[in-house]
Amino acid sequence: MTLWSRSHSLQQKIIAAIVMVGLLPLVLLLALIYVEERRALRESTGANLKRRLSRPLVGSKCT
Repeated sequence: MTLWSRSHSLQQKIIAAIVMVGLLPLVLLLALIYVEERRALRESTGANLKRRLSRPLVGSKCT
């Protein structure tokens, strides 16, 4: 009897397929979250930087 019988190989293929089907939405969701959070950070940083640059520096003399 061989170590890897035909039914065992089929069982491994089914388990691998189930795992891959479960991992696919996880990977897609993580990629979507990464893109959205990066965009949100860029927007909030840009707005904060504009607000800080629009105020005069403390102690500077603008004429």
